[in-house]
Amino acid sequence: MSFTAEDIRAHLGDVDEDLLSEDALELLLDEGGLYFACARGAEIIAQKYARRADKALGDQRINYNESASMWLDIADRFRTKASKTTAPIVGGISAADVRRRKAHGDRPQSDFERGMLGDDT
Repeated sequence: MSFTAEDIRAHLGDVDEDLLSEDALELLLDEGGLYFACARGAEIIAQKYARRADKALGDQRINYNESASMWLDIADRFRTKASKTTAPIVGGISAADVRRRKAHGDRPQSDFERGMLGDDT
């Protein structure tokens, strides 16, 4: 399933605020899924707020730390949602996949192989 930068903005509620730059959004498109991209986007926004110092002027306060914590919570929720929608990768099911994996030069030598006990099963 493909998604766009506008999909990420919509899921994060960043429609008018421009919390994420266009460059950041372009990088997020390669994140592997919409929810993973949203989680990473929320982390980037949290980092923006975490770098700012809290401010107070009389009775008025701006708490950037609270905003950073909120965005980290949002990132956790998106990551949880992403992990529930991602299918596990199962290898070695097809004969072609088994041959491809055996031909890969970086694989360590297996300690087990068919017929090693003399019963050819």
